[in-house]
Amino acid sequence: MPPLKVMIVRHAEKPADHENRHPPFGVDEEGRADPRSLSPLGWQRAGALVPWFARAADPLATPAALFAPHHRGTSHRARQTLVPLARLLRLPIHADLPVGEEPKLADDVLACAGPVLIAWEHKALPRIPRLLAGPTPRCPADWPEDRFDLAWVLDRDADGAWRFAQVPQLLLGGDSPTVLPLG
Repeated sequence: MPPLKVMIVRHAEKPADHENRHPPFGVDEEGRADPRSLSPLGWQRAGALVPWFARAADPLATPAALFAPHHRGTSHRARQTLVPLARLLRLPIHADLPVGEEPKLADDVLACAGPVLIAWEHKALPRIPRLLAGPTPRCPADWPEDRFDLAWVLDRDADGAWRFAQVPQLLLGGDSPTVLPLG
């Protein structure tokens, strides 16, 4: 039976530029400069997501499975966003598929039992709800470049119908309570 709840977040905040020449810089877990890693604010968000999901209240749930894209030498940010939560929950991060293989991701997610959390790259995120739930429910057509502070939630009812919701994180200063327009 497919999971009853799938939660989707964008990876946390990233460096200002790909060469890491201008702040905010990307840094790895040890604080070394790395343009493929989260910015310090991104690491703060990754940490703030831990209690948000570990002590989740409706419409969220504590995940039983975590997914992020395989980086293939590019960005580590989606996996890094989940690392603190994975450590607390003692869950592996399934990071076998690169961005672009969202149909296979959907198959893997639908094979899971229990709530699933996906952290992914923003340009590919809008494909995921459609691959999981079909054309209904409606969801946003795009994820803006400057938004890191939302969760999308798909809930499947007993009849197999899916519902879609957006949940503002409101975890860090500057987070917006505004949701994205539906496409």
